[in-house]
Amino acid sequence: MKRPYGIFCFFAFCLILVLAGCGGEGNLDGQGNESPSTRPVKTLLPLRQDLADTLSIYGTVEFRRTFFLASQFAGRLDQFSLLAGDRVSDGAQVGSIIPPSREALLQVGKNLPPEVRDQLSAEVKAVPLVCPSDGVVLQVLHHSGDVLQPDEQIAHIGEDRVLQILADLPVRYLSALRPGQQVEVIFPGSTLASRTLPVATISAEVDAMKQTARVRLDLPNAAGDYHPGMLTRLSFPLALHPRALCIPRDALVEEEGLFSIFVVENGLLKKRMVATGIIAGNRVEITGGLGDNERLVAEKVYSLQDGMAVTVE
Repeated sequence: MKRPYGIFCFFAFCLILVLAGCGGEGNLDGQGNESPSTRPVKTLLPLRQDLADTLSIYGTVEFRRTFFLASQFAGRLDQFSLLAGDRVSDGAQVGSIIPPSREALLQVGKNLPPEVRDQLSAEVKAVPLVCPSDGVVLQVLHHSGDVLQPDEQIAHIGEDRVLQILADLPVRYLSALRPGQQVEVIFPGSTLASRTLPVATISAEVDAMKQTARVRLDLPNAAGDYHPGMLTRLSFPLALHPRALCIPRDALVEEEGLFSIFVVENGLLKKRMVATGIIAGNRVEITGGLGDNERLVAEKVYSLQDGMAVTVE
């Protein structure tokens, strides 16, 4: 009974060895027939474009002009209710000044005959207090009931029909900006569209501590969209490089302050160190390491390696 069982185990063991040998040979044959894989990449040619080197500085919106609301006459302030932050309009009456003569008339008027009281009341009137310009109340100095002297200040008002933008320009860039030059103005943090405005003035005095000169631009504000304290970014070109060799920024690889690209030559990647010039938005000027007719990988892929086989999509 034991002998047939032993023979069966022997034949089963031999069959396993035969099948294992056949499988190994198949794998070896398969490995020998494999071809090296290639990776598909998108490529492009560099372009020649005029590229401007742009400088940006930050500034703030400020009142260009403030004034004090005052009365030319002595008297008591009446019907005046302005508070700091209130808006005022050009020509709007914001109160009145009751002169001493009318104060006296009001006190004794009830004792006068009606015809005399009416005649004096028509001749001795309260003086309207009128705002001379559109603006915002910055400070209130007097209130209704206060007795004023001639030309005594009542309120401090900032005119906002035209505001100004103030920014500090480093002295090393003074030669790049001049009065009248157009500057692009952006309002970060707001939905307002950018504007192009001329430089109004550049201060002749330099801040000794910051080594900057004050730049001023006038900002028309008829619609009231702009407010003092808003942040602005001013941009203007420093230099123009005509027909610069440009590539997309996405094609440039930066590693430890060094720039490189991948060029495709005969189906293989060649890592090439390049020198850069102006960087404007998504465009980068290449000043060395790349020719006009060399095709480079269009996307920044850190897994690419020098010598890798690729196919161009």
